[in-house]
Amino acid sequence: MSSLEREFSKLINTTYNYAGRPGTYGMYTTATTETESVIEVALCGMVREDVTIETEEGILAVATNSKNQSKLVRNFSQKFLLAADSDATAVSAKLENGLLTIRVPRVKPLKKVINIDVV
Repeated sequence: MSSLEREFSKLINTTYNYAGRPGTYGMYTTATTETESVIEVALCGMVREDVTIETEEGILAVATNSKNQSKLVRNFSQKFLLAADSDATAVSAKLENGLLTIRVPRVKPLKKVINIDVV
């Protein structure tokens, strides 16, 4: 995704907090390459312990549950459909500076030629 597309996506997906100020909590972007799918979710104010990520039957679910109610944070829940060739057993996630980055590797199908004898 180009930087222009990313900035446009941010503009379109901007959310507003209860005070009417723009924020980006819960905004997400997705990108898929030949080797992996990447999902980025803005989770400002969250810590690792607040985030739950699960995969089941080709669905990746991300949810937050802030235990500190004094934070001006909203909880977030979103499900993403994974590509058919995704390796759900090798998903990795990193939360840094309020940005959750989830990487889902894609398995390359074996290209094996099989000769079939005609009888």
